[in-house]
Amino acid sequence: MNDRLEELREQKRILQTHLQWLEKEISTEAAREAPPESPPEPPEEEPAGQVAARPNSPIATSAFTPGPSLPETLQPPVQIPAPPAALEDPEVPLPASVSPEDFEVDHHAVKSEVRRGCLIYLTLLTVIVLLSGVILYLVYS
Repeated sequence: MNDRLEELREQKRILQTHLQWLEKEISTEAAREAPPESPPEPPEEEPAGQVAARPNSPIATSAFTPGPSLPETLQPPVQIPAPPAALEDPEVPLPASVSPEDFEVDHHAVKSEVRRGCLIYLTLLTVIVLLSGVILYLVYS
């Protein structure tokens, strides 16, 4: 019973540590979402191969923007391509040649295959045990 009590206390300590971490993450995100006092100044020039995000676009709010400590040559591009329309539609129709019946499984066939596999393993195990017994008998007799 003493081991169980120690295990429960350890679990409680782990959960408390996790809750502290969650509180820290929540406060960090809340501070990050607070509106800045002055709007940031737009960059004068964009490095070659990068595209500037518009301030009101969803790309600007969801993309990673590095802090001022990184040089501009290391800043990642901000533009994220939109997903294709087929991915946005939750009900993508199947081609006419494919029907839901093609994906059905014959449960009786699966059951018989599993039974056959178990019998094969049982037979192999029996043969191995019998051979081991015969070898041990011959070696020690």
